Order: sequence, then C-alpha cells, then structure tokens
Amino acid sequence: MQSLTLLISAIFSIISSISCIEKKAISEEPFDFNQVYTLGLHGNMSAALNFLDSIPNGELTDSQIIAKEKYIERFREQNEKYVYDTKDSLAINVVEMFHSYWKIVLLDDSYLGKADAELENDLADLLWKNKYLNNQISKDSLSKNLYVHLNEFLRSKGFYSNAMGKTGKFYDLFLWANETEKRYDIKLPEKNTKVKVIFLEDFISNGWSYYATFGVAFTGGWATKDALFCVKKAWDVSSENFKVSYLTHEAQHFEDNISFPLLSQADLEYRAKLTELSTAKKTIYEIIENFIKRAKNNRENAHAFANYCVIRDLSKKLLNRDSLTDMDQWKNISYTKINKASKSLLINNAISLKNAGTEIVTEFIK
Repeated sequence: MQSLTLLISAIFSIISSISCIEKKAISEEPFDFNQVYTLGLHGNMSAALNFLDSIPNGELTDSQIIAKEKYIERFREQNEKYVYDTKDSLAINVVEMFHSYWKIVLLDDSYLGKADAELENDLADLLWKNKYLNNQISKDSLSKNLYVHLNEFLRSKGFYSNAMGKTGKFYDLFLWANETEKRYDIKLPEKNTKVKVIFLEDFISNGWSYYATFGVAFTGGWATKDALFCVKKAWDVSSENFKVSYLTHEAQHFEDNISFPLLSQADLEYRAKLTELSTAKKTIYEIIENFIKRAKNNRENAHAFANYCVIRDLSKKLLNRDSLTDMDQWKNISYTKINKASKSLLINNAISLKNAGTEIVTEFIK
C-alpha cells in the first residue's frame, strides 16, 4: 500500500498495491452499532469509546452490550485475554506486537510516528534474536528491509503472510495458514484481463480493520502486480457482490498498478470504485449506500476519500448537483444510467492521468 487502498510504499518493493475491501454488516437492531465500527475504521477509537459511553445499556440489545464490553476490555482497560489461532510462540509474539501498536494508533494517531518506529524496532529485535543473530546481516539492515525479512521469517515458520504494508495510515499484518489458486477472465470497462486469484484461509491475523471491529469489517482482498489475493470467508464466490466488489474492483487495481505505477492509493480506489458502479446491477444501490456511509473528505483515509469523490462526481454528472446522500433519490435512477455515468467518469479520469504522464502521475482527484 503506498501508505491502500492497501498501497505499499516504495520501500515495500515486493507488493506495489493492496486494496482494502471492507466486509459490510447491515444492522437490523434498534441501535445502529455500525456507527461504532465506522469510527473504528476511520482510526478514531477514542471517539468510538466515548460514543459507547453515551449510550445507556438499556438502549442496547444483549449482543450489543457484549460488543460494548469487548470494546472497553480491548481498547480502554486493555486486559483482554486474546485467543490466538496458532500455538507457534514466535508468530504469537509478532501478532501481539501489532495488537499493541494498533491499540496505540487507533486511540490517538498523534503517536503514529513514534509508534511506527517502536514497532519497527521491536520487530527487528525479534528477527535478530530468533533468525539473524549468527548471519552476516546487521540489525540496521534488518530495520531498513523489514518488509522483506519479516515476511521471509513468517514463511519460514510455515505461514503465508503480508506484513508491514500500510492499510491507510497504519502498519498492517495479514497472516494465514492455507491458500488455493484459481484463474479468471474479467471484463473491465476499459479492457479485458486475465488474473490469478489466490484464496486465503485460516487467518491468524486479518489486519487492523478486523481488530478494530471484532471481525465485522475487514480486508477482503488485495492486488499485487502478479495476482489477486482473496480472503475466502469474506465472499460468496457465486454472487454478484464477489464478481463486482471483489473481482472487478481488484482487477482494476491489477491493471492500474501496471498503467499508473506511482498513483496514490486514494486515486486507485476512486478508479476501482467507479469500476464497481460501471458493472453492478443487483447490488448497485447497496454499493452506493455503503460509499455514502463511509465517505469522508480527507485524503489521508484513502477509501473514505475515494467514496466521497465518487459520490460527489457521480451526483454532479447525473444530477448536476452536489453530493446526493438520499438513497430514495438514488433508487429513482436506473442502474443502467449509473453504469454509463460511472464508466464515463472512469474513462475521462484515465485520459487525465495519461495527459499528466502515466509513469509520473501520483495524485489527481481532489
């Protein structure tokens, strides 16, 4: 993620881009707990805790009270007895380091720089003591190439991993035990492509979004220059949701990583989300509603900013007005009109990026 959609920055040379797909939860309970999850996904856990404090338990269902208690235990009292899906002590140590880091930065991102440095140092120490102590590698070299060395270490322990890329602003950890592979032909709005999809199962760590929402929202997949990676439990692979919000979304990243190698994660997400809306039929209004609920005019939060820009630009193109957030009005617009307008925005965006220079353009949407 250059910082996601997961974009891995230049020092993370193995993976050029990761794309965070959030697994959506639709609340049918009197109090909409999704408000708490959204604050967590925006990296504002202090606000989430304060919001929970303001809601009396009498207004919550039994399951919501349990969820509230879990948040307090994990993020305020920090005395949770976490159950790890592995017995490997060193893998557990790595996960614990990320958990400690996530708690710090989710509660107060003003500590981000210091927390990043401490995590890097702690992980370098662990690698030095447990793998590289007798090798011709200095601790300084470990720190400078932590992405490569940490993933090599985890894979030497029998795991698959994608560790030390950034999802949004925060370092992330994806650690799983099993995977399978399948190939797909995908029709994108601008071209057709063939992709290899690797399905991931049996996670030990599924990233900070999973940790921040107790598994309600999490990264469902990402794209690299070689393949798409799919968290299998996040998707019904026979559904339009999978075909549109995973396959076409990630395939667009796959192509854009080649066409625009330096493009920011927010711009990549903008294009992939327009691709979803160019192809969706049954799920199109659900996608729009999700974008509206998770929109934020802040480029630091790539997904939220892309959501904001997509809704703004689509509202302008279809209705010649500022961002439309009323779903009843959106549902009065046929999916075919939304498809056509989204494809037009995507194509025009590609023209603008090419005019700016495919090999040098980094940011365009604002």
